[in-house]
Amino acid sequence: MICRAALCVIVAGPALAEPQLKVTAWDCEGDRRVEAVLVTADESAVVVLSANGFLFALSQVPAASGTKFVGPSPDGDGTDSFWWDKGDTALFGNIREGAEVPIVHCNAAE
Repeated sequence: MICRAALCVIVAGPALAEPQLKVTAWDCEGDRRVEAVLVTADESAVVVLSANGFLFALSQVPAASGTKFVGPSPDGDGTDSFWWDKGDTALFGNIREGAEVPIVHCNAAE
């Protein structure tokens, strides 16, 4: 078990490399704040986001630029959520009927 910033991650599996954690904070439109914990091991990555009282666990997917993560929305409505960051900016949103619907733009907190 690895813990950082009040988040613990249990990593299990045969012969995985030691997971690396990176914690970042993001200031978003509408005075929203997103806390992100990036977990990487071997060639895979997952980001756990804390936003609006929900935790989102999203897996890395291919992106034309930046780093993109997709996973199920925690509210159980059957949609997926995405987090796409590039440098000091990020976009958070939902995927509905195959289309990305942005919800909020964010900037890395200083």
